[in-house]
Amino acid sequence: MDNKTNSLSATEIQAWRGLLQLNELLVSRTTRPIQNEFGLSEADCAALTELTRGPEGWIHISDLGNNLGWEKAG
Repeated sequence: MDNKTNSLSATEIQAWRGLLQLNELLVSRTTRPIQNEFGLSEADCAALTELTRGPEGWIHISDLGNNLGWEKAG
């Protein structure tokens, strides 16, 4: 096993921070207003977003779970 630390360079850290800031901006401008107005959770919004991608607004539950990275319940 290699003991070398895989740390990010200064440029990579800056890019990562920029990505996090962009994500926060997107969520605050899109998802949060919907959450506040309709009382939806972040998971609700993610599921609804995936459903709109399917034909006629639906997809198989297994595909929904896979697309959202949800693990199968036991």
